[in-house]
Amino acid sequence: MICDARKKPRWVWTGSQNWTKTGLCTQANNSVLIDDADLAEEYRKQWDLLKEAGDETPKDLKESNSDPRDPDVGKAPVRLWFTPTVGQVDLKEARKIIVAAKQAILFLMFNPGPKNTLLNQIIETARAGTSGKRLYIRGAINQDPSTTANPVELFETRNSEKADFDIVLPAAIDEATAWFHREMTQLPRTFAMVHSKVVLVDPFGLHPVLLTGSHNLGPKASTTNDENLLIIRDAPGLAAAYAANIMAIYNQYRWRFRRQAQPKSKRWKGLVDADTWQKGYLKPGSTAFREIDFWVGA
Repeated sequence: MICDARKKPRWVWTGSQNWTKTGLCTQANNSVLIDDADLAEEYRKQWDLLKEAGDETPKDLKESNSDPRDPDVGKAPVRLWFTPTVGQVDLKEARKIIVAAKQAILFLMFNPGPKNTLLNQIIETARAGTSGKRLYIRGAINQDPSTTANPVELFETRNSEKADFDIVLPAAIDEATAWFHREMTQLPRTFAMVHSKVVLVDPFGLHPVLLTGSHNLGPKASTTNDENLLIIRDAPGLAAAYAANIMAIYNQYRWRFRRQAQPKSKRWKGLVDADTWQKGYLKPGSTAFREIDFWVGA
């Protein structure tokens, strides 16, 4: 939350961004700056509550957090959740948004946890696609190097014919980008990672929905941590910008993962002056057609 010259709340700058060299230079993050005094006032009230609570999480704070704030920003309906909540009411609303998807679900996540997360809900939604809906689902999940007990798994479309999604772990840097390794290791304990926490539903549909903020999109964030989850509806320009960002990150890690998974002899070696790449990409039944439909709004 940022105040104006009169020390009145005016702007909200939220998202996953940590304002450090690591957060700015070696991680995939997102942040959104919103010019709205009413929304900023809600963040200021929460800041005061946290300051008053100190190191504790009193019962009345959790109860207060369990009631959403609804300060519309311009023409876009907005819902704001602070955590910790009682009964994971924030996640319950988010799950309903995911299940109601009609066109697509795009996401970036930083270790939401092993179960009862929005990642689990997205996977269940993809695998339950028996009602005629064929959703375009893409996302990248960070593999936290410190996590060994419950690592995030790699899911691929071939795991289930109904599982219309690709989830890609950030693959290790190989020789194609080895030059960047020295830059990364200049900072201690630095890892290139997806730190963004964002879910985007139906970005090019009639009613796009963006979920962003510091919330890790899992039960711990909902019941233990001090986080914020901002749900922005019907903001097509914002949704399109987030769609482009998410897919840029997804495609980068997908390419790196594919390079590691393939034998060197079959790895992509660069563009060629021919149309031969289309033979496999645009064959009947290829998922490429669904991607084209997604971007052109078919």
